[in-house]
Amino acid sequence: MNQMASKTIGIVLSLKDKYSQGFKDFKKKTELTDKDIKRLNNRIKRFGREAHQAFTNMAKRGVVAVGALGTAIGGMSLKKGFEEAFNMEGYRAQLETATKDTKKAADIMRYSIGLANKTPFEGGDMVEAAAKFEAMGMSAKKWLTLTGDMAGATNKSLDQATEAIIDAQTGELERLKEFGIKKADIAKKADEMFAGQEVVNAKGQIADQEKFNEALVALMQDRFAGGMEKLAGTTKGMWSTVTGITKSA
Repeated sequence: MNQMASKTIGIVLSLKDKYSQGFKDFKKKTELTDKDIKRLNNRIKRFGREAHQAFTNMAKRGVVAVGALGTAIGGMSLKKGFEEAFNMEGYRAQLETATKDTKKAADIMRYSIGLANKTPFEGGDMVEAAAKFEAMGMSAKKWLTLTGDMAGATNKSLDQATEAIIDAQTGELERLKEFGIKKADIAKKADEMFAGQEVVNAKGQIADQEKFNEALVALMQDRFAGGMEKLAGTTKGMWSTVTGITKSA
């Protein structure tokens, strides 16, 4: 609990610093008076103090965290937490159905939530993506990072990236075009990796799905590696991490 609180406090304070600097720049471009700017900055500072106190109390009292956290970050309700819990139960059921292994499903779920808490994507989205991959016979632990990086680098949703990757397994590459990947790009990469072996035939059909996937993975790594980390450093990414950790808690 202390580690989670410390991480979240750091993110909130980072947001405060970022917005404080933003107000200084904003002042130069607007007709706001010094009094207006001072009032806005005071609100940011007050938010930081309240958030710090709330998260400190969370670390000490544990169960009281829900109420304190709701006050600190602007009215996040218990209703949202219950919705997240219900969704998680559904995704866990999907994972158990796909893997036919309760322990494996629980392990994938823990991995997915842990990955979400370090990235700009939320736990529910990550677990849902894991369930979809496993249902297709694709390793969630292999594909989640690749897909998350692709989504992060292109500022698109994790679900959109997941659906695009799953479609590619059936030869449908239309959605991949939204991420700047065309069949010709994958075919070219496959030719570099598997010289003399037919992966995509003269008619444009996928002749070897396994090698096609390997070429796709290599292309994704070339183009999108580190995409989640970069997005996580933005204001949008930091706020998503705050809300994601909160709902998971």
